[in-house]
Amino acid sequence: HSLAYYLRKKRDNPTLKKHKASTKKAHIKSRLAELKRLPDPFVRFSYSNRAGYDDFVSISAGVSLPIYGREEVDMQIAKREILVQKSRFIDLSNLISSKIKEEYTRAKEAKKIYDILKKQSMPLVKHMSDLSASSIENGADLLTFTATIQKKLELQDQMAIQRANFNRSVAQLEYLTGGFR
Repeated sequence: HSLAYYLRKKRDNPTLKKHKASTKKAHIKSRLAELKRLPDPFVRFSYSNRAGYDDFVSISAGVSLPIYGREEVDMQIAKREILVQKSRFIDLSNLISSKIKEEYTRAKEAKKIYDILKKQSMPLVKHMSDLSASSIENGADLLTFTATIQKKLELQDQMAIQRANFNRSVAQLEYLTGGFR
């Protein structure tokens, strides 16, 4: 996959989703604080049944007025919380983007090194190994053959390390983009 693919997919990161939900929650709290600043009209209806007295019905209407000092403080707190949550979300998003870019670069680098080892170095070492094997049949030095085999094993070891580095980076990319839970 391309780097753009992973950067688009970061929106599926569970931690990022959690922070986005916190931002939405802060917006809702802010809206509630705004509504508390408005007068709250009400209508009350009551029915009373008392023994020995006539039943009566009461209807009343009114307006509950907010205490403006407290509502203003609540509103400021809610706005501050929105800014805090937005800032945290942006910071986390940038951090995840940075980690995605870093892991993508590591994966790309490991793949490049692996391909060089496999396509260029390994054929040369194999050819040297074949030459050493044929020269042993003609009475050549066994030490040269052993050194060539050792080089071949070291090269295979390096290839395995690069493959593991690539797989580790891909797994980290999947984790960062919400692929693993």
